[in-house]
Amino acid sequence: LEQVYDLKVRDADERFGRFIGELRALGLLDDTLVVVMSDHGDEFLEHGAVDHGHTLYQEQLHTVLMMRFPGTARRQDVDQLVRTVDLFPTVFEALGLQGPRDIDGVSLLPMMRGRSQPLVAFAETDYRLFVHHRAIRRGDHKLILDLLDGGRELYDLSVDPHELKDISSTEPRLTYELEQELRTWMQSVGTNPQDYLGVRQNPIEIF
Repeated sequence: LEQVYDLKVRDADERFGRFIGELRALGLLDDTLVVVMSDHGDEFLEHGAVDHGHTLYQEQLHTVLMMRFPGTARRQDVDQLVRTVDLFPTVFEALGLQGPRDIDGVSLLPMMRGRSQPLVAFAETDYRLFVHHRAIRRGDHKLILDLLDGGRELYDLSVDPHELKDISSTEPRLTYELEQELRTWMQSVGTNPQDYLGVRQNPIEIF
């Protein structure tokens, strides 16, 4: 499966390379803001399964986000936490445009200029309607909440990047604080955690 995945990645890379080559041949590349992003990763048995959507571990959430700005030749890597919702306001600011108000994301340009910009990230999955997980990451700490049974998993990504050691039982205060912040966010987007408790559906098989 990993070989098939690698072949698909290589094919996408070659297609994208031809696209960039055509922009350059047309003389448009130096006037174009190019953004490359991915909406999710895939698991290859890191946590006992294959595919994506059934968990919120890092192999599915830590994705590609690259931007090429016209007239910028120097590569700059940003190691701070960013979110896909931040892409929209970032592009608007980069183009010198006034974006819509009351959106969830923030521009990442200050971060690219070296400014510290701590963000809190949220994630969710309702995979085939039999998995209902929500997650919050603040700094290096990440909490995953199972809405079906109230199960909690807390990880310190600075020392456990592969999320192999759940520390929720040894860090009860931090677990509680992150869970309350996560539940507040869920309420703000119209999700009532109580609606999921005890609801267990059978997986849907696709043939």
